[in-house]
Amino acid sequence: MSTIRVGSVDFLVLLMLPGLQFFEKVVRLQQLYANGKQIENVLQTNGTLLDDRWREFLARNRFLVGISIDGPAELHDAYRTDKLGKPTFARVMRAIGSLKRHKVEFNTLTTVNRKNSYAPLSAYRFLKEIGIRFIQFLCPAYKFFFTHIDKYMKFMAQKLRENRAPANVMKWVRNNF
Repeated sequence: MSTIRVGSVDFLVLLMLPGLQFFEKVVRLQQLYANGKQIENVLQTNGTLLDDRWREFLARNRFLVGISIDGPAELHDAYRTDKLGKPTFARVMRAIGSLKRHKVEFNTLTTVNRKNSYAPLSAYRFLKEIGIRFIQFLCPAYKFFFTHIDKYMKFMAQKLRENRAPANVMKWVRNNF
């Protein structure tokens, strides 16, 4: 029996994306020292700083990219602005289109906030309409969830089995904070 060993490296980019040269070096070092292991890289970003060179690199090296988007423009731009306070929705949507054209594998990460928690179906339907197949939701009150994880996980599992939109989950979050 053979064992397949896989390593995952997750890069969470909060304010500034390290230069492409940094990631090229990381991949070279991974290849040099992987010793037969398969390494999967994940990059979380809003995508607005990714140019063609970046997208080609991400596709060539099979990075999974998580795009931060909180729903349609009116929900997304409520909290996701740039350092000048300007909305980022249009730039994020261009980044999504470009990732698709370059065949970069990506998913989305939606932060549940005061604005989109009151419009959960709008956020969910929007993400489905633009062709997102894998959607992640992040609740800033994660500490609460970790102390009540069993109840939360059972609730999520039930909703997934019912193939329902996360509307009830967001309503539950809103009512418990």
